[in-house]
Formats: sequence, C-alpha cells, structure tokens
Amino acid sequence: MKYAINHLSIVSVHTEPNDESQICTEVLFGEFFKVLERRAAWSRIRLFDDKSEGWVLNNQYTEISAEQYDALRKDTPVYCAQSVGVCRCENKQ
Repeated sequence: MKYAINHLSIVSVHTEPNDESQICTEVLFGEFFKVLERRAAWSRIRLFDDKSEGWVLNNQYTEISAEQYDALRKDTPVYCAQSVGVCRCENKQ
C-alpha cells in the first residue's frame, strides 16, 4: 500500500476518476491518506481522519513512506487559529 500527503492548499476529491464527477470532499494542506489504487491519471484514496474515499489527480499529492505515515498518525496535530499562518520545517526558514 502507498501513502501520501497533500502539498497543495486544497484538493478536490471526486466520486469517480474524472473531472465531471461529483466532488465528495476536499483534502486540505498537510492532510495525509492511503493510496488504495493508482491509475494513469487518477488515484483512489482514503483519508486518515474521517476515512472518506474518492479520486484525486496523481499530480496533486506527494507520496510518503509507511514510516512517515505512521509517524503522522501518532503525532499530535497542530492547529492555527489565525487566518494567516507560517509553516516552517526543521532547519529551514
């Protein structure tokens, strides 16, 4: 099984693997999920938080390792109460 994280601000999750299908949910920046099936342009995913499933374009996520996924699952989430926030990675500004 593959795992991934959303590197974009927001990604639409569709009920079918095409742009004309209904949007069933959205993935926000930093949310992570399992990739259940990968096709040429689309992947079927299952979100970690609410277990929603649907289809996203392959270029709209970044694959992560199983170890990274497990670490994210166990990590305490960080929330920002301000309308604008700054995210920084370790050793980077």
